[in-house]
Amino acid sequence: MIENVKADGLKGLPKFEQPLKRLNLFVGQNGSGKSARADALKLAVLGYVPGTAKTNQEILSSFGSSEKLFVEIAANNKTTFLRRFAKENDSVSHDCLVNHRKATKEKYAASLVEAGNPRILDLSAFMSLSDQKKIDTIFSLFPPDGDFIQLDSKIEDLKSKQNNMQTEIKETNRTIGQLNQARTEINLPSGTLGEIKAEIEKTEIELKEAKKALEEARIEIAREEAKAKAEKEALEKAAMEKAKHESELKKAEEKAKAQQPIPFVSTVIPESITNTNCNVTLSAISSLEFIIEALKASECTACAALLIAKRELKKHQNQLQSQKQLERRTANG
Repeated sequence: MIENVKADGLKGLPKFEQPLKRLNLFVGQNGSGKSARADALKLAVLGYVPGTAKTNQEILSSFGSSEKLFVEIAANNKTTFLRRFAKENDSVSHDCLVNHRKATKEKYAASLVEAGNPRILDLSAFMSLSDQKKIDTIFSLFPPDGDFIQLDSKIEDLKSKQNNMQTEIKETNRTIGQLNQARTEINLPSGTLGEIKAEIEKTEIELKEAKKALEEARIEIAREEAKAKAEKEALEKAAMEKAKHESELKKAEEKAKAQQPIPFVSTVIPESITNTNCNVTLSAISSLEFIIEALKASECTACAALLIAKRELKKHQNQLQSQKQLERRTANG
């Protein structure tokens, strides 16, 4: 999470330093620096402000008030990130510093990822995207837990395994039939009664083992069929939910355009990611709740972003409930 933002020489404002929390709302008169703080965050994270020019000369001309412009953010892991734009003769330089040490743009970006990978969501730019681009953007922020391609491959593997087991069952049934036939047609060999009895007992043991193997094969096939059916139903449900989400998104887009929502800029900062699906879902729920609160605070009560955020929140809450139920069943099993 970003804990602090600083700027010097930005939009003619005096040097400022702004502490940040999980949710921040800036209010004030025109020219008091509300948008300047948002622009400072964008410049520090992206190196430019979305919707404006990206060259160093144009950035300094548009946002700087002198020949130098400094923007800096501090992450909760105590790492600082500073971008410096300075005019030198007829050109403008752009320097990146991590913990006040000069770094390449690649090192700067890698350090941002290590500090929690803060990302900028420009709501006005988001609203101008196509439906598919909006879906791609949301899935990049909240990637689904399932892998449809991998699930399809797994279903095909299970079908192949089922076919192999069916072949084994046929072979086993043929063996059992041969043993039963041999048993009915057995001609008592010459020898003692004890030798004949031993041969009969051996044949009965083989028949018993064959029946046991057949029963185990039938149980295994039933188990695999049930598992494959459950996974196929889950895949079909996921596909239906995706189609439903796309339809809802299109409707929300049309409603949002009609109401002309006020553009809103938000900084989405994911929590530190743990190694368990449950914690990932909790992190996503927490982020969505903060986004919803921010949209409500900006009086964006009917815009597409709020509807999408609510939908994703419900989705992840359902996933968390399912995960807990699965863990309880596993513990009880």
